[in-house]
Amino acid sequence: MNRSLFLRLSPLAEEAGQARRIIAATCAAWGCPPDLVADLTLLAAELIGNAVLHGPRSEIEVELHNRGAVMLVEVTDTAEAIPVPVEPAPEQESGRGLFIVQALATVWDWRRNPCGTKTVWSAVLLPDGSMTELVEFVRERGSGCCAHPARERVLAADAGRLATCRPTAPSRAFDHGADAAPDAMPGARPDDGDLT
Repeated sequence: MNRSLFLRLSPLAEEAGQARRIIAATCAAWGCPPDLVADLTLLAAELIGNAVLHGPRSEIEVELHNRGAVMLVEVTDTAEAIPVPVEPAPEQESGRGLFIVQALATVWDWRRNPCGTKTVWSAVLLPDGSMTELVEFVRERGSGCCAHPARERVLAADAGRLATCRPTAPSRAFDHGADAAPDAMPGARPDDGDLT
């Protein structure tokens, strides 16, 4: 079953915290095991945190997609900066967000959208999934977006060579299932699960 969660939030710490709680509740309602709920919530939190910290003070869109054996988190903002992991000094208290994303996601990347926004995404392949499913889903989600060289290498590669796209270790609607209210956050509304 294809399921989706879409959130639109202001770049405020309070709304980012509320979005994390909604994402955790959504993953649990979709039947994700607790460790996966924690990982997906942390992935989303890091991407949202980067958008709040580095982006201009404009709306942020968050998407969570469950397509069988692939989970995808996308965060869209209007920031010009390109996301690049930079090794922070040991004494720094922040700056490790993309390293956390690399550690938790199967693959991640970013794209510039035709309207000028930027989307940073991360995908997690579940244990019963195949790399072919992941590549197909990433390709499908990328339609209509500006090409990004690293992303194009992935989409042109066969599933066994997915590692060319920022490899790592191992909008507006909302679907929580029966346990959550769609009005739990401003800008959220139910979705029928259709990804198109």
